[in-house]
Amino acid sequence: MRLDGGLFHKREDWVERQHQETCQNRVHHRCSKNVEVRSVSMARLHQQQINPDVVAWVAKVDADACRGPRKDYTTKEEERMKERQALEGSSFLTRRQSLPAAR
Repeated sequence: MRLDGGLFHKREDWVERQHQETCQNRVHHRCSKNVEVRSVSMARLHQQQINPDVVAWVAKVDADACRGPRKDYTTKEEERMKERQALEGSSFLTRRQSLPAAR
């Protein structure tokens, strides 16, 4: 049985993610001439990336460095949603009266 599509379509996205991370690590370590030094460095990096203590520390540092959202910032999407809600609240006649007359 043959299934069309990539790994993502077969619910194997974790395999694809692992493949991409490994490719990134190889690119990061490609300048190492000694194969043993490269492999040890790649193994240490992998261990560091999956260590829960390190992951928690990085998340804490990122959270402390984050400035948070701006106070008076509204997105265009929020403005459009408010306009739609205002239009939905009014009746058809009031909307029709507010439109300019067609000539």
